[in-house]
Amino acid sequence: MVSAEAKGQQADTDRRISALQRNLDELRRSNAELEQFAHVVSHDLREPLRMISSYAQLMMRRYGGKLDSDADAFLGFITEGAARMEHLIGDILDYSRAGCSNVALAAIDSAEPLAAALADLSPSISDSGAHVSVGTMPTISADSGQIERLFANLVSNALKYRAADRIPEISISGGENVDGWHFVVRDNGQGIPATDCERVFAAFSRLHGRDIPGTGLGLAICRKIVERHGGIIWAEPCEPAGTAFHFTLAH
Repeated sequence: MVSAEAKGQQADTDRRISALQRNLDELRRSNAELEQFAHVVSHDLREPLRMISSYAQLMMRRYGGKLDSDADAFLGFITEGAARMEHLIGDILDYSRAGCSNVALAAIDSAEPLAAALADLSPSISDSGAHVSVGTMPTISADSGQIERLFANLVSNALKYRAADRIPEISISGGENVDGWHFVVRDNGQGIPATDCERVFAAFSRLHGRDIPGTGLGLAICRKIVERHGGIIWAEPCEPAGTAFHFTLAH
C-alpha cells in the first residue's frame, strides 16, 4: 500500500511538473510572438527608411554642388543616418532570431561555414591587408547558418578593431574537449582590457563609443548563438596585443 505521505509527495511532484510544462509552453509562445514582432517591426521600419535614403541620394545626384555646402552636408547626414538605422534594424532582427529560432542541428564540417563567412568578408579582408590562417576544424553537430554568422561576427570584429600600426593577423582553430567542441578566434588588434572582457557581450555595448561604426550587437548575437548550441563564449587579452575569443559547443 502506498502511504498517504508518498501520495502527497507524488501529487506535489506532479503539480510541479505541470507548472514547469505550462511555463515552458508560455516561454515558447512568447518567443514565437517576439520573433514575429521583430519581423513585422523590421519590415515596417525598413520601408520608410529606404524611401528616405533613396530620395536623399536622388537629391544629392540632382542638386549636389548646385546648392550651398550646408545643403550638401545635410543631405549626407540624412543618407548616413538612414544607413546606420538600416544596419541597426538588421542587427536587432538577427539578435531576436538568434534567441528565438529553432536550431536545425546537423553534422557539418565546421570549416564550411567558416569558409562561407570568410568569402563574404573577402572585400574587408583584402582592404585591410589582413592575414587569416585556419587550423584544425572538426566535424560538429550544429546549425550551419548560425555557425556561419558566429564566425562572420568574430572575424568582422577582429577586422573592425584592428590596430593602426600593424597588419591584422587572425587565426581560427577548433578541436574537441571533454565538454564538447572548443574554438578560438585570435587577433592582434587593439585588444580588450581584462575588466571589459565580459561587458563586450552585452547588447549595445560599445567600448570605443562611436569612433568605430557598429551597433553594439555583434558579440551579443554571438553569445545567443553559442548558448543556443549549449556552449559558452568568453574573451581573453592576448600577449603582446590583441584578443582571443573562445567558444564551446555541446556534442
